[in-house]
Amino acid sequence: MSEKKQVGGLSVGGSSILVIFVVLSLTIFAALSFMSARADLRLAEKQAQAAREYYAADSAATERLAALDARLRLPAAEAADVSGMAGLTVERVSPAVFTATFEETMNERQVLRVTLRIPGEETATGRERWRIAAWQIVNIREWEGGRNTIEVWRPE
Repeated sequence: MSEKKQVGGLSVGGSSILVIFVVLSLTIFAALSFMSARADLRLAEKQAQAAREYYAADSAATERLAALDARLRLPAAEAADVSGMAGLTVERVSPAVFTATFEETMNERQVLRVTLRIPGEETATGRERWRIAAWQIVNIREWEGGRNTIEVWRPE
């Protein structure tokens, strides 16, 4: 009269498969996390490089602006012609207003372009030497995207 008791639940083979599945899942998640972290690192390095390039160009542009301001502070009889400054383009907007534009190179694709408005008229506080009209990053090369295009819809 010996009776065998039936034990329900998972057997040793089932628990081994479960452990293998969990380990495999954790390995896949670890690999995905590592790939995501590497992509984030590359993006952060690109952003840091772009910031270094911008602030180097910004600093150089500020120095050029200070040199231009020093020339504009001189009395008209003593002032050197600002159009003679290297890399400075001066254009007449109206009989008494000029624009002066110069660029500072950031990298092979972009420049920092600075445009100043130089009025000739008097303001309420005296003669305004200049005003910044634009301080912007400009692309100097066309974007070269991938050659493979995705056809979203077919033209009729």
